[in-house]
Amino acid sequence: MTKAIEGRPRPPARPLAAIVVGAPVPPFRSRDNAAAPRRPGLRFALVMACFGLALLALYRSPRFYGALAPLDPVVARATAALVGASGLAVERRGAVLAHPGGFSYEIYYRCTGLVVAAFLAAGLAAFPGRRRAKLVGALIGAALILALNFGRLVALYWIGVRHPGAFDFAHRVVGEAGMLAAVFAYWVVWLRVPLSAGR
Repeated sequence: MTKAIEGRPRPPARPLAAIVVGAPVPPFRSRDNAAAPRRPGLRFALVMACFGLALLALYRSPRFYGALAPLDPVVARATAALVGASGLAVERRGAVLAHPGGFSYEIYYRCTGLVVAAFLAAGLAAFPGRRRAKLVGALIGAALILALNFGRLVALYWIGVRHPGAFDFAHRVVGEAGMLAAVFAYWVVWLRVPLSAGR
């Protein structure tokens, strides 16, 4: 029986044959010198905090808006095409979509879905894993987020035309919460599929 000295277990004795022959013996690892476990949750929190601070600083920068402003009419054009395909009348003036009945809204860089897609990619990068798996996951996730955002823009147009009193709540609460919920759901799915293995 191995006796404890000062609360620490003694390393197992080397066999006599191993001492004579000189065979290597695996090193003894106690609780004190064991390697510290990884903390992906802490890494994730730090990366996302840095990303959030950087994004907050960029939101206040006119250069950031100027760099993404050319995408506004592109997203508006695609949204107008989807709205027209759904059977609702729509007119586009630059990044503004208008209905003949009087409702209109403007699409700007926060509505393009790119910021949410970047948030998703940052979350994937924060977890340990293979770079290729992260890249593939980020590309697939970004495509899904952008497609979901187009659906959100079309739904908001319909709500603004049919139920204008509910537009603000649908835009500021339901739409934003839905996009964030989709990002978190994608993170959970990505962490469970074999593609993200290798962490």
